[in-house]
Amino acid sequence: MDNVVKLALSGRSNGSERASSIVRAVSEAKVDEDLVDFASVLFVHSFTHLFLNWISARYGYGKGDLGYHLEHDKIQPTGFQKEGLRAFVFEMAVGGLGYLKSFEQEFKNKGKDVLTEFLGSENQGVQKVLEFCEKRSERAIRNLPTELNSFRTHDKVVNDLINAILTAYTKSFDEAYVYPHVNSIRRAVIDAVTITPETRSLMDDLLGRGPHCWDGCQLCVMLERDCNYLPFDQPFLVTNRLTADIIKILKQMVDSPVQVFPLKIGVEKEFMRFVSAARHTIDLISPWLSPEIVKVLSEKAEENELNVRIITSRDTTNKVHEESLRLFRDISSRIKVRIAQLLHAKGMLVDDVMLLTGSFNFTISGLTSNVENLTVDFSLQGSQYFKKEFEALWTESQPLD
Repeated sequence: MDNVVKLALSGRSNGSERASSIVRAVSEAKVDEDLVDFASVLFVHSFTHLFLNWISARYGYGKGDLGYHLEHDKIQPTGFQKEGLRAFVFEMAVGGLGYLKSFEQEFKNKGKDVLTEFLGSENQGVQKVLEFCEKRSERAIRNLPTELNSFRTHDKVVNDLINAILTAYTKSFDEAYVYPHVNSIRRAVIDAVTITPETRSLMDDLLGRGPHCWDGCQLCVMLERDCNYLPFDQPFLVTNRLTADIIKILKQMVDSPVQVFPLKIGVEKEFMRFVSAARHTIDLISPWLSPEIVKVLSEKAEENELNVRIITSRDTTNKVHEESLRLFRDISSRIKVRIAQLLHAKGMLVDDVMLLTGSFNFTISGLTSNVENLTVDFSLQGSQYFKKEFEALWTESQPLD
């Protein structure tokens, strides 16, 4: 990150290729599997800290009473079974302290109410904390030129320092509210401009006018509570913005777990979103499929080591579907296919928790151009019912020859 700031201070005319590639990737909003893996760790780590903070406020536990442990396939030792990304919260006492037991009992009795209280809104709970920090940061970066210009004098050394700090905050990346960590700014500025004893003390005042909350700020996410990672690593292992955005989605899912979209054109976006989110299993049922959809499922199954089960028909009068049946015989062993009679149902269950159903077949026309009904269901009832019926039909169906 220091080199990114140095690149900005040089007018982007002289810098490392690594720094330039980082700037380009941020500008292009480039998303790949490595970034998704990294983001998932950031979110679950941040979410775990926020949960511990909330439990503390609710039940009054003391510092050191609770601990946590993160597991991720990418950081597991060789030979360990892959279990995805998980966070474990535990009490630091033999026999426990009762906080988690109290939470468990409350959650059983008032599940949705407890979740709603934890997730909160713009005016309360976790969302309020994250929103406050984000708005404060936006205000600080917006007002930074005015704040720093008030320190200008006839001394060129002072003005050069002000210009360098402004450039570091506003020119390192193209996005207005994306800026480097203050420590990287400090180090790069010291290397780029003349620093005198007077400007060294002034620099602290100038940097103090900038955004106090970086995306990885520990203050709003961790509230300075115990963390398993070293202090210098912590800013790069939590995230304010991503956590806030995902929590808003979770809140929407809790408030409205089932969303119905009648007469919708273009289901492909939801289909790809569900498939991309899959980490363990996909159960899909459809009378017809297109070869393009089969290839997508095959690629994702190999890429994420998914177990995919498909129930479909043996309708060879549909030439597109007939081609898909031929493909199934040659593709990944991770995809199991069975044939059912009198099949009309359509749906896809991802990881036993995300359900997509509707009037559409999993064909190119069904997902892209036809007018279809779509239901996105995150409810426990919906996923459990689909799973039960799918298992029964899977048992009755015949393997694809």
